[in-house]
Amino acid sequence: MNKENVELTPVLQSWRSDREDLFGRFCEELEQWFANGSEPFDGDQDIRYLLDLQEKRLKEHQIEARCRLIPRGTPPMQASKVLSGSLSAYNRSTHYRSFEEELEFFRKGEKLYQHKKDLNVYLSIIEPEKGEKDIGESAVSCPNCGNIAKVSELLQSGCPFCHTHFVYKDLFPKVTNYYAVETVPAPEVIEKKAKQFPLAGAVIGAVFGMISCILAGWLKNGILGFLGALLFSAFTAGIFAFIAYMFYSFLLLGKVLKMAGKSLPMVSAIGSDKKLDKALSAYDPSFNTEYFSGKAMSMFRTIVFSRDPQDLPQYSGGKLDERFADMIHCTSKGAVGVRSINEKDGYLEVELELFLTDFYDRGNKVKRAEDRILMTMRHNAEFRIKDTFTFSAAACPNCGGSFNVLKEKYCPYCHSRFESSREDWEVTSVRYR
Repeated sequence: MNKENVELTPVLQSWRSDREDLFGRFCEELEQWFANGSEPFDGDQDIRYLLDLQEKRLKEHQIEARCRLIPRGTPPMQASKVLSGSLSAYNRSTHYRSFEEELEFFRKGEKLYQHKKDLNVYLSIIEPEKGEKDIGESAVSCPNCGNIAKVSELLQSGCPFCHTHFVYKDLFPKVTNYYAVETVPAPEVIEKKAKQFPLAGAVIGAVFGMISCILAGWLKNGILGFLGALLFSAFTAGIFAFIAYMFYSFLLLGKVLKMAGKSLPMVSAIGSDKKLDKALSAYDPSFNTEYFSGKAMSMFRTIVFSRDPQDLPQYSGGKLDERFADMIHCTSKGAVGVRSINEKDGYLEVELELFLTDFYDRGNKVKRAEDRILMTMRHNAEFRIKDTFTFSAAACPNCGGSFNVLKEKYCPYCHSRFESSREDWEVTSVRYR
């Protein structure tokens, strides 16, 4: 990340992100995931798990993906905080930075797709209240056998002595959601091209003018003819420079109109944040819309990239549309619409509309598509977001056996189903609109 020393006004300083280092690390980790499959340490457990599933999907399709995120923008706004708030005892904030994304897909060395896009990448970050120490380094006793270990050790693979797994909130600070919004080039890129286009136009115009004068025989008229040729060349240079500048301006305008056209369907999502907050905060005063939207997106991607969604504890719906099996990459546009919120039989049910940019394997090429997905989620209506870091044994309610409830739907001991909606959100339906 650019570390130039820039004198900032108080207003710019107030908007400067205090998580530039974490932002930069996560973006580098994301590039490394594309390169070698290493999961981003700074992503929460949901992000790491779904990326693991996506890596397996890419391997099944024998596709390699490469991605580079090239930072753009002036130093003061390279990683800016745009939203902040609290989630119980945790602070959450949304940060963004301008990038040029280079994305490519290959199969056996053959390029199936590539693009260069100007993007604003947004990260949602959750962290403990200031002053709270790193929870992962705390020593605790295993609630089951009493073994002393660091919290991070217990949560990564369970207790090494009794093999008990745990239900827990991730160690923070962590990135809980990320998405990208296509935008116009960064200001310095626009400024550079706004100079290059007229300059190139002026050179072409001058050459065109001089060649025209030579062909017309002006240079045969001595010094007056030569001066006339120079004046005419200067005139054509000015005309061509103006035309080139206008051409670049229309290119930018065309890109803005194209982006506006793609964003038009997302108008229906306006006001959804307030609708969600008003409805769900009635059940849980600590409810946070940004956290919920990120969780919904993570759950969708986990379900879609899973080899068999029926085996996931967070999915209780039917068979997915066959088109999802060919999806190899998925990015959110940052908008989540709310179609309905209802309470029935002790469960809260929310139907969402996700706005996505997806990539599909089509054999000899990878196709990019702008999708709208309808997804229904439910949760025990008595849910509450715990306001402190907690972890408890993940045990089967039927036989008491402990297993990883994040990845397993059925108890490996008695084979009874674990209902994730008792403790967390579960998805009951996913379909294309």
